[in-house]
Amino acid sequence: MKVFTTIISCLLFINLFAQEDLPSNYSYYNDLLYGVVYEPVNYNSIGHPFYLKDKIYQANLHFDGNTYKNVSLKYDLYNQKIVLYQDYNSSKYRFIELNINLVDSFELIDENSNVHYFLPQSAFKNLNSNIKFVELIYKNKICYIVGRKKTFTELAQELKNKFYEKNSNYIIIHNNLILIDSKGDILNVFEDHKKDIKRFIRRNKIKIKEIKSTDLLRIIKYYESLMN
Repeated sequence: MKVFTTIISCLLFINLFAQEDLPSNYSYYNDLLYGVVYEPVNYNSIGHPFYLKDKIYQANLHFDGNTYKNVSLKYDLYNQKIVLYQDYNSSKYRFIELNINLVDSFELIDENSNVHYFLPQSAFKNLNSNIKFVELIYKNKICYIVGRKKTFTELAQELKNKFYEKNSNYIIIHNNLILIDSKGDILNVFEDHKKDIKRFIRRNKIKIKEIKSTDLLRIIKYYESLMN
C-alpha cells in the first residue's frame, strides 16, 4: 500500500465545477479551435485507445478559466489526449487536440446520461505523471478517484495488436492519498474496522483479486457508515 500526503481536500473539488456558464455562440467556441489536428494511431487493432467507447460524447469543458457547455469530446487514454470534435468552423479540422495544460477539468456525459468528472492529476502530489486526468468517482467523508490509462501490445504477425486498459484506484482519507492495489490495502486503510470489512466482503461475495470500481465503492460507503 502506498500512502501519499496531499493538502487538497475533497471539499475543494466543488470549486472546479462551480464556474459560471458562458454563452455558447460561434465566436466563443472558436477559442477552442487552435490546437493541432488529432491523428489516431494503431487504429487497425483490437480495441481502441478511448475512454468508454470509440464514439463522440457530449461534455462540459472547463478550459483556460472558461466553461464550454455541450461540446463534443473523446478522451484518448493511450496518448492521454483530449480530442475535440467540431463542426463550428468548416475551415478547421474536425478532430482537434486540446492544449491539455489549459484544461481545468471536464465532465463527460455517457449514453446513459451518467456524468463522469475528470480532474487534472497535477491537483495531487505523487500521482503517476503519465496519467493526465483522474476520474472523481465519489466524494463524501472519503474521496475515491481512478487514474485511467491504456497500453498497446504488439502481438504475433498473424494476430491483431491490442489495447489494454489499466486503472489505478486511489482514496483520499484524512488528507492522505492512498493507492488501493489489493485486499491487503483495503484492510490496512480501514484497519479500525477490519473485521467488519472482512465480513462485508465475504457476505457480499466481493472478489478482490481484480478490484472493480463498483465493489470498492460499496466497501467505501460501508466503511463510512461505520465512521464516527
